[in-house]
Amino acid sequence: MSVRIMVIARKKAGLSDEEFRAYYSNRHLPYMHDLMDHGAAVHRRHFIVHPDGEERADYDVISEAIHEDMDTLAATVAELSDPRKRRLREEDESHFLDPASISIFAVETEETVFRPLEAGL
Repeated sequence: MSVRIMVIARKKAGLSDEEFRAYYSNRHLPYMHDLMDHGAAVHRRHFIVHPDGEERADYDVISEAIHEDMDTLAATVAELSDPRKRRLREEDESHFLDPASISIFAVETEETVFRPLEAGL
Protein backbone atom coordinates (compact mmCIF):
# COMPACT_ATOMS: atom_id res chain seq x y z
CA MET A 1 0.00 0.00 0.00
CA SER A 2 1.30 3.47 -0.84
CA VAL A 3 2.25 5.91 1.90
CA ARG A 4 1.57 9.64 1.63
CA ILE A 5 3.56 12.38 3.31
CA MET A 6 2.03 15.85 3.40
CA VAL A 7 4.03 19.05 3.78
CA ILE A 8 2.45 22.44 4.41
CA ALA A 9 4.57 25.58 4.15
CA ARG A 10 4.69 29.31 3.44
CA LYS A 11 6.79 30.88 0.76
CA LYS A 12 9.84 32.96 1.63
CA ALA A 13 9.02 36.62 2.27
CA GLY A 14 9.57 38.78 -0.78
CA LEU A 15 8.78 36.12 -3.39
CA SER A 16 5.79 36.50 -5.66
CA ASP A 17 3.40 33.57 -5.94
CA GLU A 18 4.72 32.96 -9.46
CA GLU A 19 8.39 32.99 -8.36
CA PHE A 20 7.59 30.62 -5.50
CA ARG A 21 5.73 28.19 -7.72
CA ALA A 22 8.41 28.28 -10.43
CA TYR A 23 11.31 27.69 -8.02
CA TYR A 24 9.56 24.85 -6.21
CA SER A 25 8.43 23.00 -9.34
CA ASN A 26 11.28 23.74 -11.74
CA ARG A 27 14.36 23.96 -9.51
CA HIS A 28 13.83 22.37 -6.08
CA LEU A 29 12.10 19.16 -7.16
CA PRO A 30 14.58 18.32 -9.96
CA TYR A 31 17.45 19.17 -7.57
CA MET A 32 16.11 16.85 -4.87
CA HIS A 33 15.36 14.10 -7.40
CA ASP A 34 18.99 14.21 -8.57
CA LEU A 35 20.32 14.36 -4.99
CA MET A 36 18.39 11.36 -3.69
CA ASP A 37 18.81 7.64 -4.32
CA HIS A 38 15.32 7.12 -2.88
CA GLY A 39 12.32 9.36 -2.82
CA ALA A 40 8.69 9.76 -3.69
CA ALA A 41 7.25 8.01 -6.72
CA VAL A 42 4.83 10.92 -7.18
CA HIS A 43 5.03 14.50 -5.89
CA ARG A 44 1.99 16.78 -6.06
CA ARG A 45 1.94 20.43 -5.15
CA HIS A 46 -1.37 22.06 -4.27
CA PHE A 47 -0.73 25.81 -4.41
CA ILE A 48 -3.12 27.88 -2.30
CA VAL A 49 -5.13 30.41 -4.32
CA HIS A 50 -4.98 33.87 -2.75
CA PRO A 51 -7.66 36.06 -4.40
CA ASP A 52 -6.75 39.75 -4.66
CA GLY A 53 -7.98 41.78 -1.73
CA GLU A 54 -8.64 38.79 0.50
CA GLU A 55 -6.62 37.81 3.55
CA ARG A 56 -3.91 35.30 2.71
CA ALA A 57 -4.14 31.77 4.06
CA ASP A 58 -1.58 30.66 6.65
CA TYR A 59 0.18 28.53 4.02
CA ASP A 60 1.05 28.83 0.34
CA VAL A 61 1.39 25.16 -0.56
CA ILE A 62 0.23 21.71 0.47
CA SER A 63 2.63 19.15 -0.98
CA GLU A 64 1.95 15.45 -1.26
CA ALA A 65 4.78 12.93 -1.62
CA ILE A 66 3.59 9.41 -2.44
CA HIS A 67 5.90 6.46 -1.71
CA GLU A 68 5.31 2.92 -2.91
CA ASP A 69 5.44 1.43 0.58
CA MET A 70 6.82 1.88 4.10
CA ASP A 71 10.21 0.44 3.11
CA THR A 72 10.66 3.11 0.44
CA LEU A 73 9.56 5.82 2.85
CA ALA A 74 11.97 4.53 5.53
CA ALA A 75 14.84 4.55 3.02
CA THR A 76 13.95 8.12 2.03
CA VAL A 77 13.80 9.29 5.65
CA ALA A 78 17.15 7.62 6.40
CA GLU A 79 18.71 9.27 3.39
CA LEU A 80 17.33 12.70 4.34
CA SER A 81 18.84 12.21 7.82
CA ASP A 82 22.32 12.14 6.31
CA PRO A 83 23.93 15.43 7.50
CA ARG A 84 25.25 16.37 4.05
CA LYS A 85 21.96 15.76 2.25
CA ARG A 86 20.00 17.48 5.01
CA ARG A 87 22.25 20.55 4.75
CA LEU A 88 21.90 20.65 0.94
CA ARG A 89 18.10 20.29 1.15
CA GLU A 90 17.80 23.02 3.78
CA GLU A 91 20.09 25.35 1.80
CA ASP A 92 17.94 24.93 -1.29
CA GLU A 93 14.69 25.33 0.65
CA SER A 94 15.99 28.63 2.07
CA HIS A 95 15.66 30.10 -1.45
CA PHE A 96 11.87 29.73 -1.54
CA LEU A 97 10.41 28.53 1.80
CA ASP A 98 9.94 30.05 5.25
CA PRO A 99 11.67 27.30 7.31
CA ALA A 100 9.65 28.09 10.45
CA SER A 101 6.41 27.36 8.58
CA ILE A 102 7.16 23.81 7.45
CA SER A 103 5.02 21.01 8.91
CA ILE A 104 5.37 17.39 7.76
CA PHE A 105 3.03 14.50 8.52
CA ALA A 106 1.93 11.11 7.20
CA VAL A 107 -1.70 10.64 6.17
CA GLU A 108 -4.08 7.83 5.33
CA THR A 109 -6.28 8.73 2.37
CA GLU A 110 -9.92 7.82 1.88
CA GLU A 111 -11.76 8.87 -1.24
CA THR A 112 -15.41 8.97 -2.24
CA VAL A 113 -16.16 9.33 -5.95
CA PHE A 114 -19.64 10.68 -6.68
CA ARG A 115 -19.09 10.75 -10.42
CA PRO A 116 -16.03 9.99 -12.53
CA LEU A 117 -13.83 12.85 -13.71
CA GLU A 118 -12.39 13.18 -17.16
CA ALA A 119 -9.09 11.35 -17.60
CA GLY A 120 -6.10 13.39 -16.47
CA LEU A 121 -7.86 15.50 -13.84
